[in-house]
Amino acid sequence: MYKKLAARIMSAKNREAVSVLVGDLSAKDIIVLKEQYGVVLSTGEDDQALLKEFQITRRKIEKIEKKAIHKKGSSDPKQ
Repeated sequence: MYKKLAARIMSAKNREAVSVLVGDLSAKDIIVLKEQYGVVLSTGEDDQALLKEFQITRRKIEKIEKKAIHKKGSSDPKQ
């Protein structure tokens, strides 16, 4: 799911097209797209503008990132 969506977002022609693609995504989905697939949802905007646009808090992002890091660490066969 994420890989195809990431490709569609990266090939979107303008900000409106991106907004349509990510409009119904959860904060977790947005972070996965940014962190795992390098999707850039903001061009020149700071994180605050992005947070405001998607109505998510920095605390929520930190919580999701910590959970993802913990999951990745516990499933890493190298450890």
